[in-house]
Amino acid sequence: MKVNLYNDSFPNELGSPVFYHKPHGDSSNGIISQVHTDFIKLYKRVVANKDSYMFTPPENILFLTYNNRLSVSPIENCYKAYNIPHVVLAQHEKKWDWMVKINSVLEYLQKNEIEQEYILATDANDVIMVNDPKLIIEIFEFYECGILFCNTNADWPANEKYKNFESLKYYTHQFHSHLSAGGYIARKEILIGYLEEIVSRYKKNDPELFFRGRFDDQLSWRSLHFRDYPKIKVDFRSLIFKRFDLFRNLDQEYVTINQ
Repeated sequence: MKVNLYNDSFPNELGSPVFYHKPHGDSSNGIISQVHTDFIKLYKRVVANKDSYMFTPPENILFLTYNNRLSVSPIENCYKAYNIPHVVLAQHEKKWDWMVKINSVLEYLQKNEIEQEYILATDANDVIMVNDPKLIIEIFEFYECGILFCNTNADWPANEKYKNFESLKYYTHQFHSHLSAGGYIARKEILIGYLEEIVSRYKKNDPELFFRGRFDDQLSWRSLHFRDYPKIKVDFRSLIFKRFDLFRNLDQEYVTINQ
């Protein structure tokens, strides 16, 4: 069976991407007021689910997010609207920092018997699910890696070495070439190994993990991507994840996956 993945219209079970990520940013990086408005409109359309679509995610994947706010997050509402089983981490964290995204996932995977082979984690408040994730494992395997990250056009935190590396590796898709930690899918054991490494390096105050004196999870993952590509890759084709910004429809392409 061949599955064609093209465009980002909703709802379209064979469409791309599955998730949109709209982080904070400024107009120079494509985050303008109209982008905010469009994202909210799409989010409302998704969770309304007026046609009562029911999505069927693979049983072999665990969906995670992290949220310590009192309100239910957008990604949680998306999962609830389409009956996607998921786990919300860090709900009792009183103080938020980027290390929470590392520790909460690692602790959960270490303390629980996780039957699923694949882990998908996203930010909670700026990510929405816009398409059926039923083919998500096949798409991930198409990339032939251990961890696949969301893409972004922004070099953030700013790092000339990582920016140049990512631009060269994904030169065909310059608007989607940089690594974003807003979402990723990974093989469980590979993910645990990297999370343990980040924790260990954090305790040693490894400067490669800190930006302007503060730990930054995205910088940490970019450093590992630079070191361990192709074990770690960016979803530059936007088949699972895409940053929602002014440039989101540039570098669009047609992809065929054999299933």
